[in-house]
Amino acid sequence: MGLLLFDGTKNGGGMILGKFFPLMRTLLLNLRTWVILTYLLPSLSFGKDTITNPFTVKPMAPPLNKEEVQRDFDQSIDRMREKREKQQKLDHPVPTSAQIKAEQLFQEASQERPHRFHMQVSLVKPFISVQSPRKKYQLDLTSHSTFFFRPETARNEKEAQFWTGFRLAPFSGTGTYDNVSGRFGFTYFGPMIGVGKINEIVLDSEKNQEPAKGRVASRNYPSRFGFFAMTGLAFQSRETILFAEDQQGEKDFEAKKFAFDSPGLWGELTFSSIFYEAVSANVVVGFQMGEGKLMGWGGIAMGAWY
Repeated sequence: MGLLLFDGTKNGGGMILGKFFPLMRTLLLNLRTWVILTYLLPSLSFGKDTITNPFTVKPMAPPLNKEEVQRDFDQSIDRMREKREKQQKLDHPVPTSAQIKAEQLFQEASQERPHRFHMQVSLVKPFISVQSPRKKYQLDLTSHSTFFFRPETARNEKEAQFWTGFRLAPFSGTGTYDNVSGRFGFTYFGPMIGVGKINEIVLDSEKNQEPAKGRVASRNYPSRFGFFAMTGLAFQSRETILFAEDQQGEKDFEAKKFAFDSPGLWGELTFSSIFYEAVSANVVVGFQMGEGKLMGWGGIAMGAWY
């Protein structure tokens, strides 16, 4: 139609229009292609790969918050320090209070003592045998105190040594003397002499090993064994209570502050286990002779050493 309309015009106008239409057609095709690329292709995807619009303008990142940056930095530093301290504790664990106390006890117990003085308190069960006119004598549970002293300065662990000391041994009970009944209290006291021996330290080779982390070390605390054979002549102090006030007591039921219960001979064996070089658990057996009576006892004792 266009070409027919211009047939009646000059030839120059027809040539211009003949060149203009192909140019317009090319521009329209290019515009359509640009629209498709701009609006349609960004929504298409193929598997994991998505075609994006190369002309899309990316939004600008928001400005940094200095306080948040500083807080994040401080938290990172704290995490690094905690991690380092945790690793240091694993490599060099800090001893617990139980481990510190156990080590202090071991150091104290490892200090060797001269073992020249020993104080012992024993709990004993006594028994008694009497002769006429004494009858029905019975003794109560009682406690004895004994103080040991070694004159020699050096301790000999191979042989027995001479020991001396002092003994206090009370007895109480009931009985009848020449038809006079009552309660008596006999306290025997006096010096003592004898022999004793303290053996070498007993060691356990399986102990003193390095403990596992977090556990208390199994220490080889020193221990010793010893024995004593002591004897002496004891003086006596008597206290009495008569069951009948109108009776007069004699001998065992005659109160005296100081007396000698002939023959007054006594003896005692002590078997001692010494722990930590300072305390001991002992077993004792002994006898005490008096006028018309013989007393014996056995018991356990605790002692302290220096």
